[in-house]
Amino acid sequence: MKRFLSCLWIVAFALPMWAADIPDRPEKLKFPPLKYDPPTGSDYRIQLKSGPVAYLVPNRELPLVSISIRVRTGSYEAPQGKEGLAGMTGSLLTAGAGSRSAEDLEERLAFLAARLGASVSSTQGSVSMNLLTKDLQEGLGILREAQESQTLPRAAFF
Repeated sequence: MKRFLSCLWIVAFALPMWAADIPDRPEKLKFPPLKYDPPTGSDYRIQLKSGPVAYLVPNRELPLVSISIRVRTGSYEAPQGKEGLAGMTGSLLTAGAGSRSAEDLEERLAFLAARLGASVSSTQGSVSMNLLTKDLQEGLGILREAQESQTLPRAAFF
């Protein structure tokens, strides 16, 4: 019991000393200046042989590869009377690729622990994939199959 009381006394007298450093009003708080140097895009820009521009940004923290492809397209290009065609086209990528059915593609992506997504908005189309580095070649193959199965414009790839 004596030990408990002595700890209680120490805490009771030490707390006000720590609290003295805390200002009584939020506007009295002082912070060091924020120093942030944003990366330069030209350091990561690569012109592919077939014409498109790629930005390669290495991140060695995890053995993952994230691929994001953006294409200048969108619902503004849909013909009159066929509204919704662009959105449907974007969703078809994940419904099968090449000779694979939707179930086969979904099962293979699950086995690889990969994520594949696609969408088309009013002014751009995008395809993204996230997978382990060791499975990169197979992931690129899946993307190529999807492109060759008429889902995506050829200009989007290699």
